[in-house]
Amino acid sequence: MKVRTAIRRCLHIVLLLLLFGHTASAQHGHHERPFERIHAIKVAFITDRLQLSTEESAGFWPVYNRYEDEKWDLRRAFFKKHRKAGDISMEHSDPMRYIDDDLDYREQELALKRRYKERFLKIISPAQLAELYKAEHDFKVLLIKQLDKRRGRD
Repeated sequence: MKVRTAIRRCLHIVLLLLLFGHTASAQHGHHERPFERIHAIKVAFITDRLQLSTEESAGFWPVYNRYEDEKWDLRRAFFKKHRKAGDISMEHSDPMRYIDDDLDYREQELALKRRYKERFLKIISPAQLAELYKAEHDFKVLLIKQLDKRRGRD
């Protein structure tokens, strides 16, 4: 059983490295959109970190994808209210409204996380759920570092 786990882990790491290499060398005119490549890398990263079995993966990913879609919907709604000329600006808006909307957004995001906690725990263990939250953060940090590196900001 340990050999099988080690082989699966190695395959996930190889897949992750291949995908990162492909993303780093990809140019904008390819068939695959950048967000699809990033999502594929994130799937491999999280699957490896949570050490999901085949059965767990089958139940986990549809729930996680719905969770992420809902999280993005909240984020888009907030930024739609406060986006001016490409970035958040409070010059022409009410700063108190921005503050209140930001707090509302964060409360909605927390409520979403609480709602999905129960759904996740039907599929994965509490330890895996805790690792998921860490893996999401670590992936975001890794992605930002990769983007900075590509932009020459080592």
